[in-house]
Amino acid sequence: MTLRRLIILVSTLMMLYVIGIFFVYILIDFIVFNPVRHSQNTVYHFDIPHTEFKLSQPNEEKFNVLQFRPELPVKAHILFLHGADKSADYWASKFARFFTERQYSVAFPDYRGYGKSDSRPSEFNWYEDAQLSYSWLKNQVGQDSVIIVGYGLGAVAAAYLANLSPCRLVVLINPIYGIREWFRLKLPALVLLPRDLKYDFNTFEYIQNIISPLVLMINRNSSDIAPESATHLRSLLQDPGSYIELDHPPGELPVDEVHFVDFFDLLGKEL
Repeated sequence: MTLRRLIILVSTLMMLYVIGIFFVYILIDFIVFNPVRHSQNTVYHFDIPHTEFKLSQPNEEKFNVLQFRPELPVKAHILFLHGADKSADYWASKFARFFTERQYSVAFPDYRGYGKSDSRPSEFNWYEDAQLSYSWLKNQVGQDSVIIVGYGLGAVAAAYLANLSPCRLVVLINPIYGIREWFRLKLPALVLLPRDLKYDFNTFEYIQNIISPLVLMINRNSSDIAPESATHLRSLLQDPGSYIELDHPPGELPVDEVHFVDFFDLLGKEL
């Protein structure tokens, strides 16, 4: 290969790389968030009773909440902050019965931009919606009865919330380490990312300042967090025994995973 051809090849690759970085920067909302939107006339159907209502932010933007209560006396009230995909009705269809059968009440807020909620998703909106959901639930039942559960990207919102708001317990399930690492795992060709990615979603920043009892669950097969990053998050726990390694296929939810089930069964006996 001549020097001229080598220069052209390198220049072309650099140009393609810059274009890739540019598209990541401008399309980050579509890469990070994958909501399903529903019209306000959509009727959700579940095989267990539920209530549906909206909470309003100070700017009058509203987000939707689905709540499920067990028939038996409630042992604790779970605030479930779901992941970046789909909407609350999907997550409720997977987890609501699991929790209510164990005598937990569970509320699934839909962040703005998801389901029947107003506006668009953003990191700020996720944190703000999580905070308002917690305040609403705390006012209903008291903070000592609230368990904050976050899944995937929602685990970052849960960790952020748990920095500010005391509760009975915090459970982070399959969190990402931070948005930069997540991008590198999903798009390994993009070694150098823009300094300002618009979003952070840094679990590692929030987890060490959580003020309530904490349990961290990470799937050993996860493609959303590197093994060494999972190890680092584990090292930040005040109680090493509060780390639970899950083992389920990537892309599947752990509702039948033995360690996940055993934890919530045992927790229910202790409440």
